[in-house]
Amino acid sequence: MKKKQLYLLAASVVLLIVFHVITFVLPFERTKGFWIEYVCSFIAIVLFLGVTAVFCVKDMPIKSKFLDWPVLNVSYVLLIVQLCIGFAVMALPVIPYQAALVVSVIILAIGVVLICAIKPAVDEIERVGQRAASKVNYIQRIRTKAETMTMRVEDKALAGELKKLSEAIRFSDPMSSGELYDLECGIENGIDKLNELLAASDYDAAFRKVREILQLLQERNLKCRMLK
Repeated sequence: MKKKQLYLLAASVVLLIVFHVITFVLPFERTKGFWIEYVCSFIAIVLFLGVTAVFCVKDMPIKSKFLDWPVLNVSYVLLIVQLCIGFAVMALPVIPYQAALVVSVIILAIGVVLICAIKPAVDEIERVGQRAASKVNYIQRIRTKAETMTMRVEDKALAGELKKLSEAIRFSDPMSSGELYDLECGIENGIDKLNELLAASDYDAAFRKVREILQLLQERNLKCRMLK
């Protein structure tokens, strides 16, 4: 846990302690409104403390923490609004406890709903980003394999074919979809097989395999355009 995150978590715990000190040391009348706002404010602080603890303690990459900031902000705003309402009702016992209860319940409900709505959206954004990255990595991976084979081959004609293959992969659509999974597996398996043929110096079979992979790449790029 980084120092800034530790400070944030510590500040949340201190806030909980200060809240209890203020609530029970100041001469507030122990009315129904007082106890209602005490419970609602306590819930808001615990909710903020829980969100802060997850944000600080959970081992997540920087991008994930950045995406989770809206959740933390909502809990922060919820806390501030509820504390303001809570201390106002405690300080002014003339405020009807029914009104205090309705307002506080609405505030807490809105906060919880927003947190529950934002978190899945954040998780979906992260999931889509990871999926897109894996698709781009697929092209980079097979391109690296093809370029490595090109540098290793001594036969000029075959090296030229491998260079064409590397260029074809380089200019292929980096994105993909589930409908292309089998085709992409076929391309990568073909490249692995090509590597085995080169290791065995079976250049004739390697020529045929390169042309086969090029055809598969053309088919993949065509389907990519059709799926857009």
